Amino acid sequence: MVQSLIISSAETEREVMKTHHLNFCTRLILVGPSILRVGHNTTPRLCVDADVFNCFKDDSRQFKSSLHEDIKGMLSFNDASHLAFEGEDILDEAKYLTTTYLKEIKTPIGTSLSLPKLVSHSLELPLHWRMQRLEARWYTEVCMKEGDIDHDLLKFAILNFNMVQETHQNDLKDMSRWWKDLGLGSHPKLSFARDRLMECFFWTTGVIGDPRFYYYRKWYKKLNTMVTTIDDVYDVYGTLDELTLLREQDITKEALECLGSCPNVIRSSSMILRLSDDLGTSKAELERGDVPKSIQCYMHETGVSEEVACEYIRHMIGNLWKKMNKDRLDDSVFSQTYIEAVVNLARMAQCMYQYGDGHGVPDRETKGRVLSLLVEPIMEI
Repeated sequence: MVQSLIISSAETEREVMKTHHLNFCTRLILVGPSILRVGHNTTPRLCVDADVFNCFKDDSRQFKSSLHEDIKGMLSFNDASHLAFEGEDILDEAKYLTTTYLKEIKTPIGTSLSLPKLVSHSLELPLHWRMQRLEARWYTEVCMKEGDIDHDLLKFAILNFNMVQETHQNDLKDMSRWWKDLGLGSHPKLSFARDRLMECFFWTTGVIGDPRFYYYRKWYKKLNTMVTTIDDVYDVYGTLDELTLLREQDITKEALECLGSCPNVIRSSSMILRLSDDLGTSKAELERGDVPKSIQCYMHETGVSEEVACEYIRHMIGNLWKKMNKDRLDDSVFSQTYIEAVVNLARMAQCMYQYGDGHGVPDRETKGRVLSLLVEPIMEI
C-alpha cells in the first residue's frame, strides 16, 4: 500500500521493485528463501527467486484453487508477475492465471468499496507499467473512501503529493515564461505546429518528478517542445527544400556502431516508446499522410488483420518490459537516477498513448491527467 500511496523518489522505487515479491505475500518468507541475483560485475542484488512461487502450486503442479479466495492476493500476484525476467515461466503462468480469474469477476467482492476498482484498474494496465505519481494520486483517492485505512499514513501521502505538486507548479511558471518569450507557439509561420507546453511538461514530470531535479526538468521540457515542433515540420508540413536542411548530415558507420552499442535498458525503453506511440497514433497519422508504422509493416509482412497486428505489438511491449526488468538491476555506468528516468520514459509512453494520441489530441484523457497531476491538489475529506 505504501508503494502506491507515496511514489516520488527514484532511489526508493528501485527498492520497491526488488522487494515487491515479498510485499505481495509475507508468508513467502516462511516457505521459500530469497536468493541473490548477481550482476555482471558480481555485485549482489537481493531479489526473490521466481521459483519461490512454486509454493502456490499443488501436487499436480497447478496453482492451488484456494488462491481464488484471496482477491487482494490475486491482485498482488498479478502485479508481481509483471516484474518477471525473460525465462521466468512460472510468473508467465501466474500472469495468465490471475488475469483470467480477475476478468471473470462480475460482481463487487466482499465489503471493500475499492476492490472492484482495483481489479478493473489492474487489468487495464499493471502497476509496474503506470506513470508512478499519477498512480499515487489515483490510489490515494481510492483509499480516502475506505474506512479501515491508516489515516496518519493517508494524511502523509496527501501532504507529500501536494508539496511535490507545488514544486512542479513553480517549475511550470518558469517554463511558461520561457516558451512565451521564445515565441514559437505563436509564430505565424508555425501556425500548423502543435502548441503543447502542458503536455511536454507532463512528460517531463512523469520521467523525473523528484523535486530535487529542477534543472533536468527544465532542459528536458525545452527539448520536448522543440522536438514536437520539428516533428510537425518534418513529418507533414515541411517542403522538400526545407527538409533537406535537416538531413545534411550523412549516416556514417561510426554513427551506426554507436547506436548498436546503446545500453539495453535504453534500447528497451525507446522501443516501448516507439511501439506505444504506434498503437496510439498510427491511424490518425496515416490519414494525414505519414509513413506506415510498425502495425502496418507487420500486417504487410504477415498478411494478418490490424487487430492481430496490434496484439502482436502489445506482446512485443511485454517482452521488452521483461528485458528492462533485468537490465535495470544489472551493474551500469549510469547513475540509478538516470536508469529510473529511462524506465519512467517507457511508463510515460504507455500513459500518454494508452487511449490514443494523448500528446497530439490532449482534449481527451490527457487533459484530466494533467489537471490532476499539475493543477488540482488532493483535498482531504
